Amino acid sequence: MQGVGNRIVDGDLRPVSGHVSAMVVLMLLTREYDSIMSLSLRDGGCPGYTTDFLPSKLNLRVHKIPFDHERFRIDIDACEEQNSVLRPDLVIIGPCFALNTLLASIVPLSRISSKYLVPM
Repeated sequence: MQGVGNRIVDGDLRPVSGHVSAMVVLMLLTREYDSIMSLSLRDGGCPGYTTDFLPSKLNLRVHKIPFDHERFRIDIDACEEQNSVLRPDLVIIGPCFALNTLLASIVPLSRISSKYLVPM
């Protein structure tokens, strides 16, 4: 146990879920009305980054990262093209499944320019 002021804190202070972590990332790296790019649910993205969930609470505009369903990975060329048009403030590569396959896409994503590129 460790004292904080006149109170005792006993426990683990790490985030308790992925959604709490996602909220922290969005709150720290974006401002209201910024735009973000993330994987859609259909493409393995996390629900927390979808249009109707956390981004809507923070008034963020969400754009889907282009995905190549045949090769089951991010479509790097389409992503680069979309990025140059949209100029998102944050790009989140946060797959909920098939991490090894999607990780193969991260190295070429260095061609994507954004304030932040967050592999979660």
